[in-house]
Amino acid sequence: MFKYSYDLVNKKLVINERETEIVRKIFTDCSRGVLLKNIATELNEDGSKNKNNMPWTVNTVSSILNNERYCGIVKIADEIYTNIVPQIIDEELFSKVGLKMGANSRRTSQFRPLTPFYLSGKLTCLHCGKPINGESDTGRASVYYYYKCQSNKKTKNTCQKKSIRRDMLEDYIIEKIEQYILQRKYIITVATEMSNNFNAVIKNDSELNLLKKEFSQNEKELQNTLSAIRMGIVTQSTKDMLEQLEEKKEQITVEIAKLSNRKPKIVDINDCADFLFSLTALDFSVAENKELLFKRFIRRIELGNRKIRIYFNPVDKPYLYSEKEDDFTPSDSNNKKTPIDSPIIGGSTGDAFGGG
Repeated sequence: MFKYSYDLVNKKLVINERETEIVRKIFTDCSRGVLLKNIATELNEDGSKNKNNMPWTVNTVSSILNNERYCGIVKIADEIYTNIVPQIIDEELFSKVGLKMGANSRRTSQFRPLTPFYLSGKLTCLHCGKPINGESDTGRASVYYYYKCQSNKKTKNTCQKKSIRRDMLEDYIIEKIEQYILQRKYIITVATEMSNNFNAVIKNDSELNLLKKEFSQNEKELQNTLSAIRMGIVTQSTKDMLEQLEEKKEQITVEIAKLSNRKPKIVDINDCADFLFSLTALDFSVAENKELLFKRFIRRIELGNRKIRIYFNPVDKPYLYSEKEDDFTPSDSNNKKTPIDSPIIGGSTGDAFGGG
């Protein structure tokens, strides 16, 4: 949305007065406490469109309010330039809006409901290869949660994979972690893998070196683009390139900082073993403990209706379950269940991973 309120004339940015009035109104309304969704609604009711000739949304309004270039400020390579983009918003109004949006964000987060799906991002459907993500729905008396194949999110029955209740799947994975990772007879073996893998990573600076090279290349491209702008070569391509390079630089800088601050402390096998033994005493019905378990030990999971492949961390060759069908069946599988009571949402079978 940076290009909104500006036009490119003779390779230079000039102010579009009509669009600038809208930008100033957006800032003024926000500073007075008008909600972003109400700002977008009013703009759409007035027949206004954004630069792409699309209706206004909360996101497009927010992108304008967060863009300090409307103050005429451009930051490149830790330097601030005020002679590249014409200013249309004074810094006092921009700061006031920033404080207002920050307060709204904090207030909203306090009331945001917490519905964690700890296996999201780790699940893949064995039938179609699509991700399996967390979903929620409202039953007669309560909300229930389940994991659903992405193929079936918009169109039902696109994939044969049935949805499975969140707690049913997560409890099953916890059982497997306890069975194959946290058993006393396996702990020393797993501790050895943990220490070897971790120590190999912290001794290898190749990732950091690659990031530094990427940063240097990014700097060169930024300087070349900035030089072109100073020479008056201001096209849509140079504007887009400048924004992309700045965003990329910020990402690389964060990653370099993370890797640089990593302490190269060698991890002892006994320390890993002590950590694993300590986990055996935890109550995994507690949300924090469950999250710790999945983050630490689950690399990815391929899930079908009756088959499951679990790839554990930290072993190099993960334990693999693929040939054996899961034989877990609820004790009352012969009884009829409502969708809320059944482990399979929308399924008639009582098997933990569906029928077929």
